[in-house]
Order: sequence, then structure tokens, then C-alpha cells
Amino acid sequence: MEEVRANQERALLLSVLALRRRDHPARWAVGTAALGVTNLFFCAYAERFIDDPADTSALLLLLAVESCFFLITVAAVFLGEMEAILRKTSLLPVPVRSRYTFALIGLTRHPAVLVLWGSAVFALAAVGPATWFALPARVLLVLLLGALILTCFCTALFLATRNRSGASRVIAVTMLLLLGAAFWSATTSAEPLLAAVLPLRWTVDGIIAAQSGDIVRCIVSALLLALPTAGCLLWGRWRA
Repeated sequence: MEEVRANQERALLLSVLALRRRDHPARWAVGTAALGVTNLFFCAYAERFIDDPADTSALLLLLAVESCFFLITVAAVFLGEMEAILRKTSLLPVPVRSRYTFALIGLTRHPAVLVLWGSAVFALAAVGPATWFALPARVLLVLLLGALILTCFCTALFLATRNRSGASRVIAVTMLLLLGAAFWSATTSAEPLLAAVLPLRWTVDGIIAAQSGDIVRCIVSALLLALPTAGCLLWGRWRA
């Protein structure tokens, strides 16, 4: 009975989210399509500089830029839709865990997030040889990287909203860090900075291992991405 009730509560919040987009369906469709096409053009342009499938510097940079785009999209969706719903429904008798699950599911199912995530996966799947193992491994690794970014950022934004400190502060700090990293990369070599970001390095290591046929190393990289995602999800539900 508790599980059924939790599903009903999440469905109620998700229906509220759908109603916010019902008034302007054309604007949502055009904006989402433009986002996906723009990202595909950018990825196609960036892939011209990845001459060697084992070129870690260019691949790191492409993954870093795509991760930044993904962070900005998640932040815009949460600030524009999720935070308002969470605040306005705070007086409803809905358990906090159901609200956290709603925020995570709502972001995962949002058209803008799905289109940007899917276009990045499609573009990065085309990098390197399309062997029986390398192609699905690249897709899986990029999916896991996106899941890690989405889960961690959503958890941080949700906890900030719940504690009434405001998700906008978390977003502002994140944007300042991204701008600082971009400035540092523009004035110095970007590869050491990007290699220090563990999720990016794990993804690149896994892609290179998949393309070289090192199945064990690729599985280790996938686990390194999946375990923090699961840990963040469990921590977010526990903190909620």
C-alpha cells in the first residue's frame, strides 16, 4: 500500500510538471529540436579534431564541453520548472523521498535533457571504430557519465531547495566554477585540468580501452562511473 501511494504521489507531481508545458507545446517542441540540432552540429565540428581514436586531449575536451552543456540544461530545467513545483507543493502531504524521486524522474524525462543527452550519445558513438564491443561500450560509458552528472547535480539542487537555501545559489557556484575552469583552460593547457576531473578521465579511459579491445579495463571504468551514481542516489534518498 505504501508503494502504491508513493507511485500516486509521484504521478501527481509529474502531472503538474506536464501541465506547465501544455500551454506552449509549439515553443517547447521548437526549442528542444533546435537544442538537439545545434548540439549535433557542434559535435560534428569537434569530431574533426579527433584524428586518432586514442587522442585523449581532444576527446577529453569534447566530453568536458558536452558535460558543461548538460549541466547548464539541467540547471535551467530545474530552476525554471522543478524548483517552482517543489516550493508550491511543499504544504502537500507528500513524503520528501517521493518529492526527491519526482525531481530525478522529471529531469530524466524532460525533453530538453533527453534530446541533449541523446544527441551527445549519438555523436560520441560515432567516434572510433564501430566494432561489436567498442560501439555499445562507448554508448554505455557516455550514458553512465550523463547519469552521474544528472544524479549528483539533481541531488545537490534538491537538497538546497529543501533546506530553503535556494537552488540558484548552487547553480551560481557551479557556473562560477565552470567559468573559472574555462578561463584556466584558455590560458594554460587544458588536458591536465580536464584529466583531473575523475568522471571525464574514467570515461575516456573506458572508451580507449573499448576501442583497443581491453574488456576488463572498460568494465572497470564503467563500474567507476556507475558506483558513484548509485551511491549519490542512495545518499539523496537517505538525506531526503
